[in-house]
Amino acid sequence: MMIKKKVITISDYIICLVLSLAMVAAPFYIITGRCEFTVAYLFTVIIVFIGLVLIDYLIRISISKSV
Repeated sequence: MMIKKKVITISDYIICLVLSLAMVAAPFYIITGRCEFTVAYLFTVIIVFIGLVLIDYLIRISISKSV
């Protein structure tokens, strides 16, 4: 029986979420000095989060194949 190892853990998801929140909020905060949560902000956070998770997954897969 083969044991399947997880590629991405819950900590990876948390780090990607925090990074996406910071990356989306930073430009508006630098320009205006305030942070507003709008529908566009949340939509952008979701898109950036998905992108970061995909990049993390692909990098971890390529590292595990090369080791």
